[in-house]
Amino acid sequence: LSAPAKGEYLFLDELRSTELITIDSAVVSEDGTFSFSRRVEYPSFYLLKTDETNFLMLLLEPGQNIEIKAFHDSLNFPSGISGSKGTELMNEYNKRLQKTQNQLKKLYEVYVQNLGADQMNAVMDRLDSVAQVYLDDLNSYTKKYIDENLNSLVSLVALYQQVAPGEYILHPEKDLKYFIKVDSSLSIFYPDYEPVKSLHEQVQGLVS
Repeated sequence: LSAPAKGEYLFLDELRSTELITIDSAVVSEDGTFSFSRRVEYPSFYLLKTDETNFLMLLLEPGQNIEIKAFHDSLNFPSGISGSKGTELMNEYNKRLQKTQNQLKKLYEVYVQNLGADQMNAVMDRLDSVAQVYLDDLNSYTKKYIDENLNSLVSLVALYQQVAPGEYILHPEKDLKYFIKVDSSLSIFYPDYEPVKSLHEQVQGLVS
């Protein structure tokens, strides 16, 4: 880690179907190094975190030796990842997601600047139109990302991404095809993994 706080702790959480379980912790050394050792028997998700707001999701597989470089207060946007293709793919998606979030933030700033303006309705219509273009682009990107990674658990993460709290990029009703597609693929590759089982139950409820 770059610029670590003295005595800072890192925690490793395992993602279960309905909860996160802290399984290990480590003190970051003065030179910013840290290490965890975990026996991974099948591909599964973990969180590397300092607290609930500063974390990086990992997709770890048996035999991997992952190396991460990041600033201590922005784990979610590491400067380097190696040794874990799944984690690298999720980081790639996060960068694209952040781009859209930044675009929408700029639109909101324009909205605030124009509050009370004579042409406020016209400004709102234009901002809504541009925002929808950004969201449609992200929706298309997410679908392409899933199509390219159907045999990986990263497709499951992409399926439930949010552009803002409670604002999902894919919707079970409108994008049902992709929920079915991810379920059909992952149920073959990871039939006993709890998050995949949860998706299967959801899809069965949607199509029944």
